Amino acid sequence: MKHISESTHYYWPDGRPAYEVESADGKKMIPTTLTQARRLGLYPSVTTIISQLAKNAVTNWLLGIVYEECYNAQLEFKINSCDIYRKKVSRKVQKRKDEGAKLGSKIHAHLENYFMNNRKPTGKVSSISMKAIRAIGEEVGTSAVHDCEMPFASPAGYGGCIDDIIGFNLLCDYKTTSDKQFSKLCKNPYPSWGMQLGAYVQPIDPQLDWMTCVSIIINRDTGETFFYNWKREDILKQWQIFNYLLKVWYLTRNIPLPLDIITKAV
Repeated sequence: MKHISESTHYYWPDGRPAYEVESADGKKMIPTTLTQARRLGLYPSVTTIISQLAKNAVTNWLLGIVYEECYNAQLEFKINSCDIYRKKVSRKVQKRKDEGAKLGSKIHAHLENYFMNNRKPTGKVSSISMKAIRAIGEEVGTSAVHDCEMPFASPAGYGGCIDDIIGFNLLCDYKTTSDKQFSKLCKNPYPSWGMQLGAYVQPIDPQLDWMTCVSIIINRDTGETFFYNWKREDILKQWQIFNYLLKVWYLTRNIPLPLDIITKAV
């Protein structure tokens, strides 16, 4: 099964993903756009809402890649044109971003297939995925029940796909990162990761009375895996921020909110 990122996707109010919709002539399926989502009353994904935020940590990471590739290009190419230099560096930076994203998607798919269908990973990065699978088994038990890639929609007006609910009380989101970033993110994960989990858990357990939110961070270069257990107060705070972003998304697009959201300060 192929893992599909939800970053630019929409959902039907009943929770079904709306990755594609029927074209105007009814002859084919096409990727869903904002115009179609507005017309059909679809909900934006959690990551679509979060993407409105400027992410300084991610920007700094990308700048680091740009600096490295600029240095490499200077050594590799004899370029007198600024435009050609920029294009070559841009292509190399995009290639590195794409490679990381593809590896992450592959590992996600391996985990889902193993936990849901008991299929061992094969092909590229299979050894990395197996290390992560064993680490997760050691943490939660090999007999734990996994419910992976669970789509949902909240009456508040957003949808998403939860990576994994383990047992009855662990809501988990898989995150893959490079070896260079792994240790840093295990200590200080991106706040947006907590925001994502906060949005996922709201329709299930709004005050986190019984669920625990976990970012399962996987080193895509080594397979090393770390469970970051978010504090209840941090998740509730991130949910409040998501709540404001959700309103901004609807207001700036002149779309009525499906539901007035009221959150209680905790």
